[in-house]
Amino acid sequence: MKLCRAQISLMGIFDWFTVLLLGIQLSFADSIPPNIDLPELEKSLVGKRFREVSSGDSGVDFINSWKAPRDYERALTLSFGAGGVAVGDYDGDGRPDLYLTRPFGGGQLYRNLGDFKFEDVTERCGLAGEEFWQASPSFADIDGDGDLDLYVCAFDAANRLYLNEKGVFKECAKEAGLNFKGFSVNMAFADYDLDGDLDGYLLTNRPFSPDENYSVSDRATANRVYRQLQKDAKGNFIMPDHLREIFEVVWNPAGQMHMFIRAGQYDHLYRNDGPVEKGGVPRFTDVTEVAGLKDNGMGLSATWFDYDADGYPDLFVANDYYGADHLFHNDGDGTFSEVTLEALPHTPWYSMGSNVADLNNDGLLDFMGSDMMGTNHFRQKVGMGNMSQNAWFLDHAQPRQYMRNSVYMNTGLGRFMEAAHMTGLAKSDWTWALKFGDLDNDGHVDLFIGNGMTGDFFNSDTTAAIRNGTYLPDQVDEERPPPKKDTNLAFRNLGNLRFENVGESWGLAKAAASFGVAMGDLDGDGDLDLVVNNFEDPVSLYCNDSPGENHRVKIQLKGKKNRYGIGATLKAIMADGEILTRYLTLSRGFYASDDPVVHFGLGENQQIGELQIAWPGGVTQSVKELPADRFYTITEPEKSDLVNPIGEAPLFTRMEMPPGGKHFEMTFDDFDRQPLLPQKYSQLGPGVAWGDVDGDGDDDVFIGQGRGFGGRLYFNENGKFEGRSFDCFKIDKDCEDMAPLFFDSDGDGDRDLYVVSGGVECEPGAAVLLDRLYLNDGKGNFSKAPASALPGAAESGSVVCAADFDRDGDTDLFVGGRLIPGRYPEVPASQLLVNDGKGGFSNATPDSLAKTGLVTSALWSDVNADGWVDLLVTHEWGPVKVFLNHEGRLLDETKGSGVEELLGWWNSIAAADIDADGDLDYAVGNVGLNSKYHASNAHPVLLYYGDMDDAGRPKIVEAEYEGKTLYPVRGRSCSSNAMPGLKQKFPTFKSFALAPLDDIYGRDKLKESKKLSANILESGILINVTQKGGPPKFKFQPLPRLAQISPVFGLAFTSIDGDAFPELYVVQNFFGPQRETGRMDGGVSLLLKNNEGQFSPIWPDKSHLLVSGDAKALTISDLNNDGLPDFHVSVNAGRAMAFEANPKQTNADQFLCLQLKGSEGNIDVSGARVSLRGKSIPTFTQQVSSGGGYLSQSSPRLFFPIGSLKADVLESLEVRVYWPSGKESITQVRDLKKVDGRYWVEAPR
Repeated sequence: MKLCRAQISLMGIFDWFTVLLLGIQLSFADSIPPNIDLPELEKSLVGKRFREVSSGDSGVDFINSWKAPRDYERALTLSFGAGGVAVGDYDGDGRPDLYLTRPFGGGQLYRNLGDFKFEDVTERCGLAGEEFWQASPSFADIDGDGDLDLYVCAFDAANRLYLNEKGVFKECAKEAGLNFKGFSVNMAFADYDLDGDLDGYLLTNRPFSPDENYSVSDRATANRVYRQLQKDAKGNFIMPDHLREIFEVVWNPAGQMHMFIRAGQYDHLYRNDGPVEKGGVPRFTDVTEVAGLKDNGMGLSATWFDYDADGYPDLFVANDYYGADHLFHNDGDGTFSEVTLEALPHTPWYSMGSNVADLNNDGLLDFMGSDMMGTNHFRQKVGMGNMSQNAWFLDHAQPRQYMRNSVYMNTGLGRFMEAAHMTGLAKSDWTWALKFGDLDNDGHVDLFIGNGMTGDFFNSDTTAAIRNGTYLPDQVDEERPPPKKDTNLAFRNLGNLRFENVGESWGLAKAAASFGVAMGDLDGDGDLDLVVNNFEDPVSLYCNDSPGENHRVKIQLKGKKNRYGIGATLKAIMADGEILTRYLTLSRGFYASDDPVVHFGLGENQQIGELQIAWPGGVTQSVKELPADRFYTITEPEKSDLVNPIGEAPLFTRMEMPPGGKHFEMTFDDFDRQPLLPQKYSQLGPGVAWGDVDGDGDDDVFIGQGRGFGGRLYFNENGKFEGRSFDCFKIDKDCEDMAPLFFDSDGDGDRDLYVVSGGVECEPGAAVLLDRLYLNDGKGNFSKAPASALPGAAESGSVVCAADFDRDGDTDLFVGGRLIPGRYPEVPASQLLVNDGKGGFSNATPDSLAKTGLVTSALWSDVNADGWVDLLVTHEWGPVKVFLNHEGRLLDETKGSGVEELLGWWNSIAAADIDADGDLDYAVGNVGLNSKYHASNAHPVLLYYGDMDDAGRPKIVEAEYEGKTLYPVRGRSCSSNAMPGLKQKFPTFKSFALAPLDDIYGRDKLKESKKLSANILESGILINVTQKGGPPKFKFQPLPRLAQISPVFGLAFTSIDGDAFPELYVVQNFFGPQRETGRMDGGVSLLLKNNEGQFSPIWPDKSHLLVSGDAKALTISDLNNDGLPDFHVSVNAGRAMAFEANPKQTNADQFLCLQLKGSEGNIDVSGARVSLRGKSIPTFTQQVSSGGGYLSQSSPRLFFPIGSLKADVLESLEVRVYWPSGKESITQVRDLKKVDGRYWVEAPR
């Protein structure tokens, strides 16, 4: 492609719009004559994508060398040994220049001469004055005169503001009110009040003094601090003002003070009030407290971005160590509200760099924060240390903080999903700089990561030796270890939340201690180059040699007052509808500010179909059909020419007062008996069951509770729910409620209640593990059935589901055994309970079913359409098993079904005919792909259970592969706490980290142990390809990648678009994993559209389905009696949620609501299969399920979509029912009677 220079007017309309071709100077400088073609780019890549330009060739001879006085050596352990970088065209010649900082030797300004040649102009430009300890620099037009000024933060010195006066800088910080003296990290500029000038958020870190070494672990210091604590008006302990920039108090959720931690200086928000007189120095006012931004964390990065697209820049602040990160929402009135808990599931622990980008091209701004998780097993285990010392913090931080990167995906509803593990970006070593940019111009934003540290200060052996007084350094200088040179990383964005590590192939995998990193097009060829400021090494300049196979566009904004358009959002809409989004903000990553020029990679697109710009201040603008491979300057118009479209009504609306209230869960230490448990099993509920218990025609609901709290029944009174508890529930409050189930146990025509008892808060066989049966008097009053009604098996259970599997007219039960308290993963007993028709049950479980495994859920369903309901059972550490019903005998026919080798951590199962072929398919929930666990056939996740240390009691050992080597999942600290002999066998963290599993526990011990494996972690669909009457056959189809962002528990099918292909809704998250793994809380639930058997995500801002807690049961019922299917979600230790179908999107006429009327003993006709058939349309097939999903029983009503059917088809509709008795019936819809809002089909006699 040829790149040339021109200035044109677009169609005579955009006379304010200057178009410059790539590589051309904005001011038409003399260095490039007009109308000269630039050389064509190579069509294919020659060598690596990036080429490091040596200092000899570039003229950038800058090195950040540590030359601190000996008193300041301890400062090396902080971030203040870092060097920063700012990129910007300070002299207006069209070429971005560089300013580099370091602690010693002074910063340097390098003028860009073109062709990657630079000259040092520091002294010429007035920047070679008094030397001071320089931290992060920022280029920004602070005085609004159109050129870039320079602000430099300082360590233990006053910050500097250099105003640009025609290329020469004048220091004016004191006059401007920006000469803060302390321990500054970064000044992040943004126009937060939208008055047209740039304000600044000054990020600070902890004070440092050579004479003081405050330690939170020093007992004498702790005693002094505790004696000085004060109390606020509510009686809570608070840190006195004179200590608040040294220490802070940390609270747990119960309001009990847990510890005090190291704090930093207070950050400051400075409002730009402009100059006193025109052309003068702007004056800044500290408005921190008024704005509500008081934060004294140990700050390392601050990033402005408009996450909710309301036009006002919001602020993310990343704090190191125990200090919480903060997301501050700009309220638009000069104040901010902290929304961290509402918006983010968790944050990095040692937060460092942060950056913002649209990672999935959906038009919403995502962002990322960095930490220091090792990229391999060895680095993780050497850096993990004794995590038990931080148990208090890992268990109580709000939000939780984990030592790994976080990747936040914007839902558009004020809440972010978190996808670091799934994207492959969770672990990147000691990471400072995060730099997003489309490095290969393919239309997807890529990531460069700068790594390393001034020393290996987090090595667990070193820190332990220092703490014990036994540290003997290898170096001559005892107080200064060598730099920790980690390999820098580059990740190519492959789309669909997949990133590929391409650091080596792209030429960016340099081992260094890299801190500040900035991006810009340094050679004017239209792609992004990199500047990396290294510690004790020369600066790395990377020239991007990407070929011309992909197109690109650069855009310079020219604002009316905010001259560079800082805070603007630009959206490039492609021909295929894909949206590329950029937010113009300066402070990104760590210790860096980028060139304020917007870059888009366009891939094969030769133009931008439409460019939409939301300018700071509210003006919106649209430009159509922009040719690629050009550099555009776009001037802010006087008024908007883009009308904001009216938003489409959401599919669902959240119910204000859903039934269920709050679920209570008493804290229990599962790990006391089994320290190496992978997760807690004491918080797996609550379950939910729907049914009309009082005979008034609408569905009531029972919701279980945790140990110590009785379950409650909520009666539906015309769409309003009244909670009631009964004495029998209260008496059994010491039981942990798992799955509840309404069914007619005694054949008297009303719905009784069965509740499974589970949990681990007891000994095996304890009375509280006995399941319970409560009898209904027909009016909704319940009393406990005689003890003789049930066999009396005291097992910790999970699921109960009902069907007449033996066709004797009453309802039988399957009850799944979940685990044995204190003896995980030993297998408990599951039960097949046969009903005698009078409310008495006997255990008739075949051996293959009794010890089937660790059962999580189950579903009765006629898999092979032979008229006999079969049983599908999901397992942890096992397959989804299929027990085929041979005329009342259940036989395990999993082998050969296509699912026997799919060993997962399956949680749930639901049935629907997803492909309209007349049979039932099954959605199955799994743990997903967004965790530290990875599984495949070749390299499964493993768990061993045996007496590993000859202590006479079996222990758990988790294991995973790295390459072909099997390593333990748990580290030396927690493993040796459970098996003390490991400390002697492996005296150092390094020796343990190097050892494979066989060397740690012995091959013979592992061979003798029980071995469990999981080779698939994805949730998916079991496509039913079984022949009628034949053995079961399935094909597994994973759910879309976004659905794998968190464990799936509750799942349910319904229709939202009126066709024959039902949509699937899943609810997610699990807060139970052991503290080192951390909560699996990245999901918010997800609605999946069914495209003729293939599913695709419906983004939460379209569905308005958002559940961010520890979601469990998902059920469907008509909550408000409008004839539409609604969702109800239970949340462990949280409030129940419900979502009503939005009448603006759908109405009752679009659904045919059916309910089957059975005989006494099986009044809900559990297990029946129902098909809706009509002329020239696919068959709609559903089943009546009593139990299934995850601890769920939905309403027995069936909602068939008919909104898309024409009148003649509606007239021909017939309902075919395959009854549990083996009979079939066909009824014309026009002949059905509608009572209580639904059509009833009666069982044949």
